[in-house]
Amino acid sequence: AKTEEAVELVIGPLFKPLMPAAPAKKTSKASAKAPKAAAVAKAPAGDAGAAAGGGESRFAAAVGLYSRAVLKYIKVAVLGEHRTDPGNAAAEEVELVRFLCEARAQNPFIAEFLAFAPAFEKHFPSDAELPPIEDTPLEAVERPLREALEYICRHRQLAVWMDTDEDIRKFVREQLFDEEDEEPGAEEEPPMRPLPAAAAGDGQILLRWRKAREEAMELWAEDLQAEAEEDAKGEGEGGEEEEGEGEGRADRTREGRSKPSRRRGTAEEAMLEIRKQLSIPENNGRVWFTDWFRRFGHLGKTPRVFMEAYPDELEVIPGEGSRFSV
Repeated sequence: AKTEEAVELVIGPLFKPLMPAAPAKKTSKASAKAPKAAAVAKAPAGDAGAAAGGGESRFAAAVGLYSRAVLKYIKVAVLGEHRTDPGNAAAEEVELVRFLCEARAQNPFIAEFLAFAPAFEKHFPSDAELPPIEDTPLEAVERPLREALEYICRHRQLAVWMDTDEDIRKFVREQLFDEEDEEPGAEEEPPMRPLPAAAAGDGQILLRWRKAREEAMELWAEDLQAEAEEDAKGEGEGGEEEEGEGEGRADRTREGRSKPSRRRGTAEEAMLEIRKQLSIPENNGRVWFTDWFRRFGHLGKTPRVFMEAYPDELEVIPGEGSRFSV
């Protein structure tokens, strides 16, 4: 009995639904099915074919990757335990960002919810009672959204993330949404995974997610503005962080660069930088911004959208695929 109780504590309500059902004893049928259950248990979490329909496997991978990321965040950003080994501290910070990126790659909608939780919670309360996902008929486009809600709401994981410290939303947003790395000449990818175009008969999850995302964009702009004002206030007071203050915070970007200024740029500044890039012959009429959305996203979703709003000054020439020149 004690052993079973210990197993229950280790597995917990989050991982128990992801475990393969234990075969019943004393039946030949169960013995015949046991190898199949073992194969499922040994299958890689990211293997879409490892479990029935791939759904259980895909969700298990998302749970594992996000759990790994939040535990690393607690170690690095909250407790600062990585500093006990100075030679490994920088590597731990980089690993934290990598864990977060890998989790987002598995299910980007969980990251979206975490970064902009106040906007999403209005439409999907974290204490909402959801029926088991396996009992819910879903369209293919809704499944990753429903899996995100399974993790956030049904398994109450939003509280786990938000209770780490007050900077968690900002950290997730800066690492996964504020920074953009695109090849020169390529149209920048939107910071959030595109949702299908609205159509008659869209499910409630999709409809509510669209509304939540609209509010998330407003929240994003408000957060950036508030942070820019806070930075300006600090600079105006001439106050610098005391030596060691903030030490242990994983404030690096993906390449380990220092964080750029959060001030929102003006249309004149965007146009000036575009013209500067166009004046370089080697660019062949191509424009490249690594941080467009953070600096100029309020002027246009992408550089191309912004430039197309000025046809009298700039001519956007479509190229192959998403590429273009000016």
